[in-house]
Amino acid sequence: MTSFVARPNEPVVEISRRFGAPIGAVFEAWTAPEHLCRWWGHPSMSLVDCDVDLRVGGSVRYVLQGPDGRSSVLDGHFVEVDPPSRLVTNFTLDSAPDDQVVEVTSFSESSGGTVVQIVSLHSSCAARDAQLADGSLAAGMADQFDRLDEVLARSASR
Repeated sequence: MTSFVARPNEPVVEISRRFGAPIGAVFEAWTAPEHLCRWWGHPSMSLVDCDVDLRVGGSVRYVLQGPDGRSSVLDGHFVEVDPPSRLVTNFTLDSAPDDQVVEVTSFSESSGGTVVQIVSLHSSCAARDAQLADGSLAAGMADQFDRLDEVLARSASR
């Protein structure tokens, strides 16, 4: 189950999820383009471009495309890379170019699996609230993580 918390008057979103796979497998699925293209993003869109330069200062760029041909772009860079336990990324979405997000993603071993905790710090409460307004972010993250569970399960069965 995905936990999704956005407290009033804080420009932060906290997300956590336990995956039934080893920390190394989860970290690889989180950072390797060949895995990301199978699970990352909104369920109605395809990840058509995925560039990950996994090093401090390295870039990250995801381009999602919907069935209508419209695209959505996330552009950013890595501030901290500590495999397999932590990533810090700065990014913007083309749909909210004034909202520079700092995202801290932590991976920790737990009961034979891995807990992923994400803390997304938005540039303001208004910017965060705009991203949350229609409720699709929370639902999309839960769906996205369900797909990651499937990718991890398929990888483990090989």
